[in-house]
Amino acid sequence: MTVWFVRGLPDDNMMKAWLDKEGKVKFSTGGSINMHWKVAHHYKLYVVKTPIPKQPPSLIVNELSSPETHADALKSCLRICNHFKRPVINHPAKILQTTRDKVAKNLAGIANLIVPPTFVCNPKSPDEVLEFAEKHQLGDSVIIRETGTHGGETMVRFNGRADYALLHQLAYDGRDFYMSSFVDYQSSDGLYRKLRIVNIGNEIRPRHCLITDKWMVHAAAREFMDNHPKVNEEETHYMQNFEQETRPKLEPIFAEMRRRLGLDYFGADCHLYPDGRVLLFEANANMNVTENTGVDKGVAEPYIARIVGDFRGLIDRRLKGKR
Repeated sequence: MTVWFVRGLPDDNMMKAWLDKEGKVKFSTGGSINMHWKVAHHYKLYVVKTPIPKQPPSLIVNELSSPETHADALKSCLRICNHFKRPVINHPAKILQTTRDKVAKNLAGIANLIVPPTFVCNPKSPDEVLEFAEKHQLGDSVIIRETGTHGGETMVRFNGRADYALLHQLAYDGRDFYMSSFVDYQSSDGLYRKLRIVNIGNEIRPRHCLITDKWMVHAAAREFMDNHPKVNEEETHYMQNFEQETRPKLEPIFAEMRRRLGLDYFGADCHLYPDGRVLLFEANANMNVTENTGVDKGVAEPYIARIVGDFRGLIDRRLKGKR
């Protein structure tokens, strides 16, 4: 049996290049779940170059995961899938529907899931940003970010005209932005907590729980956590007791999310309120899940290994014709 892992260049045809710790040049096309590197030692792996072989594969694994930056490659993958009509993991037609605005619209109305309304805009000035937010009734506190960016790279939170000066840092050169309502999720102790949950088939697994005193929670939260041992202990407890304490609260929500998204594999960043409601920050396949960037140290390794093992199991089940 043959499995094809499909990757591709971004729409701008540019690759990222950098030097690793040993001084070797590394390349990345981005916009991929990067799973084939993790499962390669279980299979005989080789590179398929164009033209695409006429012999159909047993299974196609679409690793392309960013509809904002890899739309052309996703459409090419879609043509491959339609041509061969073979089983597909993360069908490109479904991935193309995972832009932030489409996900927000698709997942609206799920019981106990809070999904802030999100829209695409193309402002030419700070005034147009404020007008758009008012027109779409996004509330007093609003988040704007450039489409196709992650990790808070271009994200700005503003509170109406009082934060007019903040909006001058955005590039009004024709690029698109996402604009959404900001929903407060500060805990009673003044801290902010963000969970990353991974869905593989019908399983949900924890990836991490980041805790910090800043509303924008990203990998930099590890520095805060390292200086506050109690929150590190909280994450350890959460990860070790996920199945008993957290999964029962999340399972009904994620079951409906996977049904609506139609994806076999995706991640979700969210906050879990004490009353069981979930605030969704984003849900898509384009998340750093399998790579330990170092800030997670050894904490994440067993959970990454479990996620990779689940993904391999998903491949094996699909090869046997099981959903």
